[in-house]
Amino acid sequence: MQHSKASKSGEGTLYGAKITGGGSGGTVCVIGRNSLKSSEQILEIQRRYKAATGYLPILFEGSSPGAGRFGYLKIHRRNPPKQN
Repeated sequence: MQHSKASKSGEGTLYGAKITGGGSGGTVCVIGRNSLKSSEQILEIQRRYKAATGYLPILFEGSSPGAGRFGYLKIHRRNPPKQN
């Protein structure tokens, strides 16, 4: 969907997207405002993709609190053993 001045309104917007997946089928992560308008736009993109390709993309949504809540693992590099 084309970016437009109307999409800058406070009525729900999609801010951008990132294609990822490492060549294994692909995933598109869409960042947007949590609103009904944004959901409708995502469903329209899904409909257009199906019309263009014949494939219906699977949609899932949500996020986790991430490392801020769950913590993280810090890996320290060891010095290699000295060779005689």
